[in-house]
Amino acid sequence: NKEDSVVFRIRDEMQDFNEMVPIIEELANAALKDRHWADIFSLIGCTYKPDDVVNLQWLLKNRLGSKIEEVARISTNASKEHSLEKALEKMVEDWDGVDFRCTGYKDTGTFILGGVDEVQMILDDQIVKIQSMRASPFIKPFEAIATSWEETLQTLQDMLDNWLLCQSTWQYLEPIFSSEDIMKQMPEEGSKFQTVDQIYREIMAKTSKAPGALEVGRDKARLEDLEEANELLDAIQKGLASYLEVKRIAFPRFFFLSNDEMLEILSETKDPTKVQPHLKKCFEGVNEVKFSDNASDIVGICSVEGEVVPYITKVTPAKANGAVEKWLVQVESSMLEAIQDSCKQANKGYAQTSREAWVTQWPGQIVLVISAVYWTSEVAAAIAAEGARAGSVKAYADACTAQLMKIVDLVRGDLSKLNRKTISALVVMDVHARDVVQNMAEKGVCSETDFEWLSQLRMYLEGEPGAETVMERMMNAEIEYGYEYLGNSSRLVITPLTDRCYRTLMGAIHLTMGGAPEGPAGTGKTETTKDLAKALARQCVVFNCSDSLDYLTMAKFFKGLAASGAWACFDEFNRIDLEVLSVVAQQILEIQIAVKNKVKTFVFEGSELPLRVTCNVFITMNPG
Repeated sequence: NKEDSVVFRIRDEMQDFNEMVPIIEELANAALKDRHWADIFSLIGCTYKPDDVVNLQWLLKNRLGSKIEEVARISTNASKEHSLEKALEKMVEDWDGVDFRCTGYKDTGTFILGGVDEVQMILDDQIVKIQSMRASPFIKPFEAIATSWEETLQTLQDMLDNWLLCQSTWQYLEPIFSSEDIMKQMPEEGSKFQTVDQIYREIMAKTSKAPGALEVGRDKARLEDLEEANELLDAIQKGLASYLEVKRIAFPRFFFLSNDEMLEILSETKDPTKVQPHLKKCFEGVNEVKFSDNASDIVGICSVEGEVVPYITKVTPAKANGAVEKWLVQVESSMLEAIQDSCKQANKGYAQTSREAWVTQWPGQIVLVISAVYWTSEVAAAIAAEGARAGSVKAYADACTAQLMKIVDLVRGDLSKLNRKTISALVVMDVHARDVVQNMAEKGVCSETDFEWLSQLRMYLEGEPGAETVMERMMNAEIEYGYEYLGNSSRLVITPLTDRCYRTLMGAIHLTMGGAPEGPAGTGKTETTKDLAKALARQCVVFNCSDSLDYLTMAKFFKGLAASGAWACFDEFNRIDLEVLSVVAQQILEIQIAVKNKVKTFVFEGSELPLRVTCNVFITMNPG
């Protein structure tokens, strides 16, 4: 009924109430705190007292309804502040039950941190969250709490970083400084390490008793201890590096070893026999040194194949007073002396014994070099006689074939494994020698200055009686034999391309330059360089390059080359980054200039090094 006044009254009241719903919704927000009510009351010019009882009617009577937009803004702010507050509470709850896991470490009697992934994951997540929360305009009421929480998280992150760094360095250094020998040689670093060791053990003991991550994160004193420990560890590592540098300069072949291998050697000063496993890394052909019956003197060297070369001058490690590098220098000089003396004795023996018997009496390396010396002198004599008596070179070619067949007959006989290896290498060299003489006979070579003869690798034993040395010549290049013991190793079959490569490399060495064989993978670039090193008795260290190489690693390697007089063959040199290559080129140039000037010492990368002019650098590259 349209005339029903009750309906109209209810409708009017509903419409009036409907207008009030938005403000009721805003005022009913559970997130409103006393500070928000104070702001609402200030809109109507009243003071808010938390204890006063206030109803909606009173607020509306004071014209709050007209301030709906301001009330909505205050309510929205309250909701956002409430969500930030809840997020902060949730962050704290996330750390409940999160502990650092401590596990026993070997026989040290202490612990190490194990599995910090969970802690790190929560930290990464919460540090990002707290930083974005602090950037929010609604954080003001909780700013002090948020700042304090961010500080706690940052302390925990710094602590974890320092802790893991300290732990990994401690694990590396602990076995080093548990050696009495190292402690005696590095007393200052040893004392610092004991301080670090004590700090680390105390921290781990404390963590083991109270492993709660949040509790640890609030312990700023622990962070200070770890930072102090890391500073000490940094100083220890610098001291260790300079200590190893001194040892490397004293015995340059140490430059080719890692720090760990060196420390293993240096920690065995009392027992020289324990250095045996590392000798092959310093001396390519030496598998072990031979000790006297009472193990006091080193009386010779043994190769992997079991070949023994006795020393002329014995080495007594005890006289070095625990300085491993000193007696290793003597091992090197005695090795060179023994090989040189063997060359002289074998040279005398060659003329007095049949060749077939002679090849089984001397080390394989000596057999090859003295055979080459006699071959050179006999070919030179045949060429000289060719002018007066035609066919001399052809006759010598036939003699070479006869010699070769006798050696082949030996191979078919009953030989020891060692002699068979010597003769296998000799056959390779004899075949090439025979082919060279046959080729010269066919081309009618009749002068020692003929290119066909000058272009061959020729060996001569020259010098005053008692001080003879082997000189190797190829075209205008002349190089002294190196006398590095290379063991009873096999030799490369020589092809015309190998000969051309040798000529190029020998010419480069003569000009104090390096060589750079280039070609597809597997064509023998590296092997040719290594075989020339064997022919000249030089230590040749092959280094596989990669794009992760930096100039400091290369500098360490170059120091070893310059000071030890070794050769280096950098395999796949084109893999090195361009930025590093520019520095490497400068480093090689410095060494080459020093070699050209024949200086005895030179400064390289901050170290004064002795220089051996026999050092050289070769590189191999794959095209493309």
